Amino acid sequence: WRRGFFLGSAGAGAIWGSVGVLMFVPDSLSLQMFLLGCIFAICSGAVSVIGYYLPAFYAFAILLVLPTIVRHALMDQAIHWLIAAICGIFLISYLGFGRRQNRFVVETLKIRYENSDLIEQLKAQSIAAELATRTAERATQEAERAKEEAEIANRAKSQFLATASHDLRQPLQAIALFSEALRERIYYPEVRTIVDNINAS
Repeated sequence: WRRGFFLGSAGAGAIWGSVGVLMFVPDSLSLQMFLLGCIFAICSGAVSVIGYYLPAFYAFAILLVLPTIVRHALMDQAIHWLIAAICGIFLISYLGFGRRQNRFVVETLKIRYENSDLIEQLKAQSIAAELATRTAERATQEAERAKEEAEIANRAKSQFLATASHDLRQPLQAIALFSEALRERIYYPEVRTIVDNINAS
């Protein structure tokens, strides 16, 4: 793409630059000034069209202005040498202007793409933050659910222990009552010792 753009720009510059040579009329200074005005105008318009790629811009500008410089420099009159010098100064300053314009365009594009990258990063961070928030909310809900389950289990355990304690005490209490009733009716000391051991147990 670069090579094609460079060659196309160089060809366009050479075609427009040939006008300064092919339409050159040595005795008509007004026609020469008109041609120079046209060449300068074409060159000025090129900076906004192809200035973003410097090699193509340099090829276009040099091949546009250089034939006019050479044609005027070959004349034997001082006015033509002056025109050639003015065209040379214009070309040098214009190439510098194109370079500054290119730097501005490139920096603008860099900033634009950096901003695009930053926007993408911010979007990704926003999505990650949203996912983290959702995960934290889910974890909080699960912790609350686990706490509720633990409280339910604790209540069930307390209820079970109370029930088990009651269910275990009831037969023992009955045994103790029957044992005490039996003790009051026994008169033999060895049997009374056995009943006392049952009560103590």
